[in-house]
Amino acid sequence: MHCAEARGCLTALQVDVLKKIYAGPTDSKGEKLFPGPLPGSEIWSDWFSAPPGKSSIGEVLATEAARYLMFMPDFGPHWQLGDFDFDRDYKRLGMMQSLYSDTNPDLRKFKAAGGKLIAYHG
Repeated sequence: MHCAEARGCLTALQVDVLKKIYAGPTDSKGEKLFPGPLPGSEIWSDWFSAPPGKSSIGEVLATEAARYLMFMPDFGPHWQLGDFDFDRDYKRLGMMQSLYSDTNPDLRKFKAAGGKLIAYHG
């Protein structure tokens, strides 16, 4: 059966959009800022689906995280996703990255401060 005849096939435009998403964000010069999501991680697509005129849960979460969690200083209550400047604002992510990053496995300071860690996945 030809894909155009099968249910659930993506259009050429949809395939193009997915390729751009998986490639990750770029600045106005086309320089890659950081990796995109891995193929197979498509659960995020449901988060950003919403009826016309309505905000998706992903849009709400991304907006609130950008307003108050991801940048220092934060953007504040009036900031919208469309306000993000890929040439300027992505650099501010690094200021908060050290707080949220899981790339440093050295937990000695955490332990010395009496920290207890409970890890859960699933």
